Amino acid sequence: MPDGIRLPGAIWRPFTNRTVSSLPWKEPGAIIGHTMGYGTRGGSWNYHNDPGMPYTQLYYDQHGVPYQVTGLEYRSAGTLELNPYVIAMEVADAGPGFPEWDRRCGNVPPMTDAQVAGLIRDCAWMCVALGIEPRELADSCEATTVGGIGWHRQGIDPWRKPGCPKTSNSYGKCCPDESRISQWRHEIIPDVRQIVLNQPTGEFTVDAEAKAYFDRIIASLTRVENDPLGPTVRATAGRVNPQVPRPFLAVPEGYTGGPVCWVGPDGRALQFAQGGPLHLMFREWHKLWTGSDIATRLDPEAYAALPKTQV
Repeated sequence: MPDGIRLPGAIWRPFTNRTVSSLPWKEPGAIIGHTMGYGTRGGSWNYHNDPGMPYTQLYYDQHGVPYQVTGLEYRSAGTLELNPYVIAMEVADAGPGFPEWDRRCGNVPPMTDAQVAGLIRDCAWMCVALGIEPRELADSCEATTVGGIGWHRQGIDPWRKPGCPKTSNSYGKCCPDESRISQWRHEIIPDVRQIVLNQPTGEFTVDAEAKAYFDRIIASLTRVENDPLGPTVRATAGRVNPQVPRPFLAVPEGYTGGPVCWVGPDGRALQFAQGGPLHLMFREWHKLWTGSDIATRLDPEAYAALPKTQV
């Protein structure tokens, strides 16, 4: 069962009755949203656990909690001709938290607020960690050319753009249906883009003292070569493991878009607003020195124990 990159906060729940692909997906990478089709998280997982059935990498319950069945770098088998290119997720649409509905197109209930929030959080993380563009796919072709975020129906006839990859052979399958497509287009994707890019609307300046402190830390770093997934670091008694004398981005367990800290070789955490100019500066420096844009998580107790420098 392929392990690999795990989504922060996801519950690891690999299949028990089937094998999954060990092939990595192809760049540029895309995220595709599905709906379960009158399904709960547990019911869909059980259904896809049977050999020969389709499956996705992630399954979201009504609370927006993701359950992960394989490493995010590996292909799934729920989006037909786009399987080699995408990370796909099934999102619950029945059971607790949803009204009864008749399983007909046009009547799939909207995602819960918790599901929308969870997808925004996780899609933003995947865009940064895996290099996926935080943009709406215009059609299924773009999943293979420029990448981005889209939904299952973009590759289903009669909505599929002629000549573009098919995502299902079921004509008229409306997954994830109008209400949920609207949420992807008008809530999830714009917020993901804002989080990832957070382009300032005007000029900004960096406090000279803060920048000098950053520069001193940067000057003390040892360049890390061939570290595509970033360092794995544990904190003990409020200090970073001395065997890892390099900086890293740290995000506390249960991260939902709040402060991100950057821990220097002195074991002190620098805190700044997610997506703000100082964060973007440090993210670029992190990429420069480690070749990685992946955040390393600390458990809450270790995070709380780290001394902080507010900037």
